[in-house]
Amino acid sequence: MELGLRGKVALVTGGSITLGKGLVEALAGQGVRVATCARGFDQLKETAEEISSKTETEVLPVKADVTSPDDIRRFVTAAYERFGRVDILVNSATNMSVANMWELTDADWLNHFNTKAVGYVRCIHEA
Repeated sequence: MELGLRGKVALVTGGSITLGKGLVEALAGQGVRVATCARGFDQLKETAEEISSKTETEVLPVKADVTSPDDIRRFVTAAYERFGRVDILVNSATNMSVANMWELTDADWLNHFNTKAVGYVRCIHEA
């Protein structure tokens, strides 16, 4: 299904595996040039190359942690430098503290909050 997104530019956080990877692939499949970030660059680069090859659409991998304001700034700046603009932001970065809510420590809760709330807002602000 053509969504009318061809030629747009997207930022996708957490784009190296699972849901984030699927989002990058779906956008690139629509002709959207994508800048994507994750903490682990090797997996991110492999994912970007795989999706670029499959979709024939440019995917820019940038190592960045959304809990770091400097990393977010560098990620967004890299996208603007490469593509000249940003039309879409998809916040999908996550962390791997998996447990039921009663088992999570204060540090786990703060990590989730800093990634999924503070990090997402910082990405919105920077973009």
